[in-house]
Amino acid sequence: MLIVLIHNDGTGTNEVGNYTYEVRVNHEVLTRGEIRNFCRSHGWRSLLGKVVGKHDWLKHYMTKKEGICSLCGQSGIIHTEAARTEAGTRTGRANFCICPNGQAKRASGLDISDYENYENYEN
Repeated sequence: MLIVLIHNDGTGTNEVGNYTYEVRVNHEVLTRGEIRNFCRSHGWRSLLGKVVGKHDWLKHYMTKKEGICSLCGQSGIIHTEAARTEAGTRTGRANFCICPNGQAKRASGLDISDYENYENYEN
């Protein structure tokens, strides 16, 4: 379950608030941060948008129709093992995705090398 916690730190004024936030998948913390000098009159939806806006993967990589990560297809792993430079040097590998599923896998301590799959690609 994705959980977004936003906490008013009490240091703002009647017009602006200062907040800390934490994004989790279950008990694993994916990211933490601060939103400073947020205009309270903009409302909670705008505040939540500020938290989401700090993590551009949603804007750039989530499919509009299905609402899934277009980088990894919700698997949390991006496979680029076939990637090579123009000179033919192999540069690809398996990577944890920047989406919540990938960050949860990274935070859980999984070994990314367990996901690498080079045998399907020419040498």
